Amino acid sequence: MAETILSSGMESLMDFGLQVILVPLLVFAIVFAVLQKTKILGEKADLNAFVAVAVALILAVVPNFTGFLMTYIPFIAGILIVLFGGTLVFMVLGASVDDIVAFMKRSEVVTILVIIILAYTFYAVGVWFGSDISPYANNTSGAQNSVAVEGISRITNPAVMGTIIFMILAALTVHSLISSSMKK
Repeated sequence: MAETILSSGMESLMDFGLQVILVPLLVFAIVFAVLQKTKILGEKADLNAFVAVAVALILAVVPNFTGFLMTYIPFIAGILIVLFGGTLVFMVLGASVDDIVAFMKRSEVVTILVIIILAYTFYAVGVWFGSDISPYANNTSGAQNSVAVEGISRITNPAVMGTIIFMILAALTVHSLISSSMKK
């Protein structure tokens, strides 16, 4: 398996045991930021911080959650690096920041990014929590593959991939036609 900088960095963090500290800290930061931005619980920062600490401590003791985040973080970092690199390339080619922001706010781009992130989220959940949520996990025949292997083999079947790609293209075409007809 090819070693990447992100995966080797995550492995070195796991070797030091820093995930025990970093995962709750990351969960706290994300939950606190969402609560502060959305003001769901009001504008009291101490209440938001208390809720964020509680969520972080609860998720820190959930089995496999640390592994899930350690699988998920490099993917999100990779997505951010690709977006940043694409922005730099377009800026070098002469696009302004306003043009890039307008492009990234288009519903088709947002839809594609959300689909990619959701697909990887389902993959990561299947890898780390598949044995807990799979109806096939208690198979006693001894010939069972892991849930991730079964899921990947079924999803990468050419007929399934063709159907998924066709459905995505059809949905984007319908969305494009509807949004262009509403602008007129």
